[in-house]
Amino acid sequence: MTPTKTHYPNGQLECEGFVNGEIQVGNWTFYHENGKVFSKGQYDGNGNPIGVWTEYYDNEQIKYELISSKGNWFSLDSDDVEIINYWTEDGIQIIVDGEGKLTTYFANGNIQHISYWISRLKNGVLREFYENGQLKIEREYKEGIKNGIGKVYSENGTLVYEYYYLNGEPSGKVKEWYESGQIAEESEYIKGEYFVNNFWTEAGEQILKDGTGKAIRKYGATLGDICEQYYDKGKMTSEKKIASVN
Repeated sequence: MTPTKTHYPNGQLECEGFVNGEIQVGNWTFYHENGKVFSKGQYDGNGNPIGVWTEYYDNEQIKYELISSKGNWFSLDSDDVEIINYWTEDGIQIIVDGEGKLTTYFANGNIQHISYWISRLKNGVLREFYENGQLKIEREYKEGIKNGIGKVYSENGTLVYEYYYLNGEPSGKVKEWYESGQIAEESEYIKGEYFVNNFWTEAGEQILKDGTGKAIRKYGATLGDICEQYYDKGKMTSEKKIASVN
């Protein structure tokens, strides 16, 4: 293991730890730009976070203690995060020994995230919001695993995506809508396989029916590439780019 450090553009220490080649290993500490500790924890020999990681607000107040059970990086909506304890910025503990309701906020005071934790795991309905206060995502969990219905909304409040999970795996019907409210797609998961059953254009014309026909989709980082996909019995048989709007 080789010790290493990186710095912010202003020269302040950003992080310090050890590497094996280019892989982060061993104990690491990350810092806020004001010099206060941001987070600290340990990586295994493959660069995956292990054990208890602790994060702090920039006022030195501890924020959380958590574990990534699958060795992935931490996100509150990840299935493999176990929260042990969680505090607000003013020091109020809202999750104690893995139990409690977690609410986070945007800088403007609007709610950003709500979830419920039992035995360190998410349970019940998780909700995430846009900064304008509009509901963005709601998803059901059971013992830390996606289980039940999930919905995604546009920033103007339109339901754009509805799906189901069973024991952490996508299952059953999936529906998508355009932001106008026009139905876009009906599809489903059958024994882990994804089948597209019906597809409509934004104008409401059905161009794929009962698994046969075509779908028109936007791709790329800016959704600038428009592609036609051809389907038979619910499975894509070919695809071609038909336009680029950027």
